[in-house]
Amino acid sequence: MTPENGHSESDVSILNDDTPIPAEKPSHRNSFQKARLVSSPHLQLQSAPLSKEHQEQGRVKTEVYAQYIQAASKIGFVLFLLITVAQQALSVFATLVLRYWGEHNRKVGGNSGMLEYLLLYGGFSFGSTLLGALSAIILWVYCALQSARRLHDSVRRYGIFEMSAHLVADVASLDARTSQFL
Repeated sequence: MTPENGHSESDVSILNDDTPIPAEKPSHRNSFQKARLVSSPHLQLQSAPLSKEHQEQGRVKTEVYAQYIQAASKIGFVLFLLITVAQQALSVFATLVLRYWGEHNRKVGGNSGMLEYLLLYGGFSFGSTLLGALSAIILWVYCALQSARRLHDSVRRYGIFEMSAHLVADVASLDARTSQFL
């Protein structure tokens, strides 16, 4: 037994990279015993050093945002912004209605005009909620569909479909070959 890992040398045989490989699947009867590991003479682990990826520093460039907006539809983006601003405005108005209602109650000393303030607050809140849902629908449905359509068209234009057809054929032939052995 070696002190660092608790395994004897007969239990583990190490490859070039100190990576053990299981010798065989344990049977059900021996499943609670220690696994025995041996090296495979056919398997050679060699790894090439990974090249460092180019990484930009700083902020995201304006051109990148412009490309995203163009892909998602300029009209959809402008509608999303306008509806989001209107939704926030209605939310602020709902908060202001509560403030004026509280000030009115303090001046009068009672809760007169409650129906008027409740209707205003409810209307502004409901409108804010509807506009929030509408902005999400515009962003998730309209803009996402536009960008998916543009991506699909650009992929088709550059002939990626031919490459993917070959890939699918290769995967299908591999699947057929492996299913024969199972």
